[in-house]
Amino acid sequence: MAVVVLALAAAGAIVFLAGASDRAEERETKVTEEVALLIDCTRDEATGRPVAEVEVRNPTDLVRRFIVGVDFLDGSGERQTVSLAETEPISPGLKVSLAMYGFGEVPADSALECRISGASPMRGSGESTGPTPLGIARPHASTHAG
Repeated sequence: MAVVVLALAAAGAIVFLAGASDRAEERETKVTEEVALLIDCTRDEATGRPVAEVEVRNPTDLVRRFIVGVDFLDGSGERQTVSLAETEPISPGLKVSLAMYGFGEVPADSALECRISGASPMRGSGESTGPTPLGIARPHASTHAG
């Protein structure tokens, strides 16, 4: 009897964990969609490296830095290279544009596709918009509303 209860409890935990994982993935996808928007996906004319133009918006009520990831895929949909960027602090409701270059290359004879792989606020990056305790103004990203 105890073995059956433990087995059922373990199975329930696995189902619970799988459900929690799905919910976490849904939240992460929602954050990415609220924060990052892919504007353009091209190849740099001089180097041939893939480059994605990404708009990053701060939907929170604190000044925050964000980390953004982009996957660069070839014509068959396979990831060939990636890019990772951290923004400067962005004031609430404002946005910045990033030119994100792939660390590697996507073959020139292949189609190019860019996909935002993730975007989220940096842990501990919430900042006050007022002066520091020493009275020094905090830097703000050069951003635009919209």
